[in-house]
Amino acid sequence: MKKIEISISQFVFILEKLPDIKELLSKNNSSIQISFKDNELDFAINQLSDLFTKIGLQENSEPNDLGYFIESIIDDFSRVFYENK
Repeated sequence: MKKIEISISQFVFILEKLPDIKELLSKNNSSIQISFKDNELDFAINQLSDLFTKIGLQENSEPNDLGYFIESIIDDFSRVFYENK
């Protein structure tokens, strides 16, 4: 498999404008690397946590499918945030 590096703005553009490529990215389990400063990463984790609270829980307070997905993102971000502290 060949790897390509693109900017976030390029990636967002592809997701918004090219649904066929978006589908390919999800089928291939593609990943991207993102660089964050600590304060930006902390902000992103807080935003994800708020989103989890708003849309990631069932009525019984257990995570729904989207909640599990958001949790996985929070886990990845948190692992990086705390790894060198």
